[in-house]
Amino acid sequence: MPTPNDGKASSTANHYARLAADYHDLWDRTPTFREWMVKRVVDVTETRPGNRIADIGGGTGIFSVELLRQLDGETTVHLVDPSAEMLAQAQPHPSIRPVCAAAENSVLALSAASAAEFDLVLVKEAVHHFVDIPSTLTQLSALVAPGGALLIVMLPTRIEYPLFDAALERFTSLQPDRRDIVNAPRQAWRFRGTHGGSMWRCRSSIG
Repeated sequence: MPTPNDGKASSTANHYARLAADYHDLWDRTPTFREWMVKRVVDVTETRPGNRIADIGGGTGIFSVELLRQLDGETTVHLVDPSAEMLAQAQPHPSIRPVCAAAENSVLALSAASAAEFDLVLVKEAVHHFVDIPSTLTQLSALVAPGGALLIVMLPTRIEYPLFDAALERFTSLQPDRRDIVNAPRQAWRFRGTHGGSMWRCRSSIG
């Protein structure tokens, strides 16, 4: 019998299948923001050239490409997304390895691709799509190499756009509780939050 979670996953998949053809071009119009965001990611996580990166829910890979531009050719990025349509729009890059999988299945999918450990696991503005946030974040934490980092970049929980009240309430209702983000893998991690939007870095306490 279908569950509400099945409906959420199906709705998200259909949404991005419709957006896929135009998604890359939309983000390609914001190079300054991409450069700023990726620099923040690199600085907050202390990511270095040559590190191994998993971009979970990375869509068309436009931020993966910017990560590689700011790092170097020795860095590799496994671009993980559940939408085959989104991945099909990714620009070919010798250092990007596309993996079609939902976040909930990332560990198995990456293991099958002979990629079990990463210096950075990045979840950028995708955590609100997770069907089971605590369980999925706990699984993703297992991908992080000793001394590595899991970084969750969230949308703001409230916005001040000039939208009608119902739209603002709908947006807020879809954003996860920060406590769920922090508490999921608390046993094995140190947390440093960057308030105001949105970055939560989980640094492995091992190694």
